[in-house]
Amino acid sequence: MELPSKIRIGGQEIEVSQPEKFEDGKLGRCCLANGYIKIAKMFDGLAQSESSKENTFWHEVVHAILDTMGEVELSNNEKFVCSFAGFMTECYRSMEEDWENGIHGTRT
Repeated sequence: MELPSKIRIGGQEIEVSQPEKFEDGKLGRCCLANGYIKIAKMFDGLAQSESSKENTFWHEVVHAILDTMGEVELSNNEKFVCSFAGFMTECYRSMEEDWENGIHGTRT
């Protein structure tokens, strides 16, 4: 999956960027107030794999959705966010495979 340059969540436009790294060692971060999701290219001196960046993207999307819903406590539950993001990543990947194989129509 190629990460988008922007998405909309709850009517808000969110810029998506890929800085080289974060000094605090995080893979990604989001901020609704500033309208961004950032996914690090590097982690602990190593390039973050494309599948890891994709999973990190969905992880940050889950945070942004929960924050938009006012579910701050749930957004702070990293176990929940990681699990939910993993399911979203898996779902999206299976849809991509179906599109590539012509199953369930074409991607629009």
